[in-house]
Amino acid sequence: MQSSKLARSRLILTVLSLLGLAACLQTEDPLETESLDSSPQASQCGPTWDAQDVELYDGSLGVSYTWVETREPQVGYLVGTGCSGTLISSDLFLSAGHCDYEVGDEVRFNYQDAPDGTARPTTTIKVSEVVEQEDSIDWDYAIVRLETSPGLSYRPIAAVDPEPGSLVIIIGHPAGAPKAVHAAPVPNYTALNGNLFPHQVDTVGGSSGAGVLSPYGFLIGVHTNGGCSTVTNANYAMRMSRLIEHSPTLQALVF
Repeated sequence: MQSSKLARSRLILTVLSLLGLAACLQTEDPLETESLDSSPQASQCGPTWDAQDVELYDGSLGVSYTWVETREPQVGYLVGTGCSGTLISSDLFLSAGHCDYEVGDEVRFNYQDAPDGTARPTTTIKVSEVVEQEDSIDWDYAIVRLETSPGLSYRPIAAVDPEPGSLVIIIGHPAGAPKAVHAAPVPNYTALNGNLFPHQVDTVGGSSGAGVLSPYGFLIGVHTNGGCSTVTNANYAMRMSRLIEHSPTLQALVF
């Protein structure tokens, strides 16, 4: 059973690669949100799907295995809907608003495989409060409170935007698969307008809500939109710098 689970996990990532390659040959709205119940988005940047299981990460994406090992525990999975998110305090969880969180939803931590393919024991905690949630043309984020603390360290947020050409990292659950990591540069741009910044990390439905991390380990964005294609060459994330200005909850965590 354990080997079959590993096979299923690898199959999911292989299928994602094929779907992403096909999608990249199409021209799509770059600002379509990603969710498991939508059609595949053109979210793979480049010819191959390059995300790796967190515990099989080989250190080839620009950060070390230890870097990933110390930052992946705070990433959780919204059971059912399939979105990703990040623990930002002892009991607050940050994700995307279009994931439509409700009280009673379940967030699962440690949903991943060991290097030998065996499933790690998970911790599942219910949402006790939707603290803030917006899903509009301007804002796409959710902050929910968990019934209990998972007892993990949490990701510090930072009101900074990535420099053009700099590396960003996303750890999440693409297509509801066990936790995976990918890193890629931010495309060159002359200026940031609005609440989003572009990135070239491979994503697909289920990646929505995943935190975008700087190489220093700070949470600087929330992935919300697919659309990487030969035309746009980018996916998109909510800028933490703008979210902090907008959200009283995030402001209290920074100041």
